[in-house]
Amino acid sequence: MPHDISGQTVLVHGDLHIRNTLVNNEGVIAGIIDWGDVHVGHPAVDLSFVYSFLPPEGRDRFYQIYGEVTPETQELARFKALYTTAVLLLYAHNTKDWHLQKAAAQSLDLLRT
Repeated sequence: MPHDISGQTVLVHGDLHIRNTLVNNEGVIAGIIDWGDVHVGHPAVDLSFVYSFLPPEGRDRFYQIYGEVTPETQELARFKALYTTAVLLLYAHNTKDWHLQKAAAQSLDLLRT
C-alpha cells in the first residue's frame, strides 16, 4: 500500500550505515564519517540505521529519547535499512571484505527481529 511521505523533511546525514560509523571496543558509537551526502530529506533516510545497528530493545530506547515517529516512517526506515545492508553485503562479497561481510550479515540478523 502506498504511503504519503510528503512534507516530512529534516537535516539528514544521507549515508548513515555500518561502514560510515566508528565504534569503540565495546561497540559504542564513537563517531560518524562521510558527511558528503548531507541534505534536507525524509527522516527515514537516517532512521534506517536504528534497524541495522540496534537490537529491538535498543530501538525502543532510541525512540523514547528521539521522540515520536510515525509507523509509516518506521516502515520506510526498516526497508531502507534492508536495502542498504543488502548492497553492503554484496559489495563486501565482491571485494572479499570479510570484516564488512560479517558486519553486514549481523545487521541482517538484527533486521529479522
